[in-house]
Amino acid sequence: MDWNGLRVFLAVARRGSLRGASQALDVSHSTISRRLAALESELGCRLFDGTPDGYRPTAAGLRILALAEQVEDGIYGIERLVTGGDDRIAGRIRLTTPLPMFTHFLAPHLARFAEAHPEIELDIDTDASVLDLDRREADLAIRILRQHSQPPDNLVGRRLGFLHGATYATEAYLAAHDPQDPESGATWLGWEERTPHPAWVRESDLPEMPARHSVSDVSAQAAAVRGGMGIGRLPMMLAECEPDLVRVPGTQAVAGYEVWMLSHPDLRDT
Repeated sequence: MDWNGLRVFLAVARRGSLRGASQALDVSHSTISRRLAALESELGCRLFDGTPDGYRPTAAGLRILALAEQVEDGIYGIERLVTGGDDRIAGRIRLTTPLPMFTHFLAPHLARFAEAHPEIELDIDTDASVLDLDRREADLAIRILRQHSQPPDNLVGRRLGFLHGATYATEAYLAAHDPQDPESGATWLGWEERTPHPAWVRESDLPEMPARHSVSDVSAQAAAVRGGMGIGRLPMMLAECEPDLVRVPGTQAVAGYEVWMLSHPDLRDT
């Protein structure tokens, strides 16, 4: 049985469409369709039903899904063992990292790394989704974790340092809204909580100032603060690069997060 057929089957099952599988495997839509048809012909059964919501596994598809995932785990395990035993400073490294971490910190360091190791090719993924290191969707992951939390048990890694945050606004916003005056209309720019006084506000230097709106992406949050939507708690590595933002007087920087580099245990010595 052709492993590529099983890869296509798993990608369609996970993404729910031929287009999604095509994007996941970086092959053409026609290739996905052809390989899926060949697998169904080889097995003598239909593996998916087309529905208004996408492709759904048939009863036969559901029966082989778990076994196909076991085959996938075995093949990726072989790849990790081979990669882990290769001591050449060469090859392709797939790195996943949050976009702000890459643009505001990692980019110049990785440029020097690439220059020092011309035989290494970097695949850098800054998508917000979490890639699976077990399935070799990435070799290394830079992850931002809450302070004192631990990375997943199935991964190994080390803490690179702390991510400090501070409180920022524009000078124009502070001139029009005094954070110390409850009547000035000054507000925090909220994250994902839909309440004016979430825990992070109550623990801040401005606990009486309510939060308003909700912006969950850190780069968008910085843009919103720069546009005058409110006062924001932002990573210093990002905010200190913004000439329009200033630290709010009377507030302190805090290290609420840790930066970790994670990998699969099979790649520990690579």
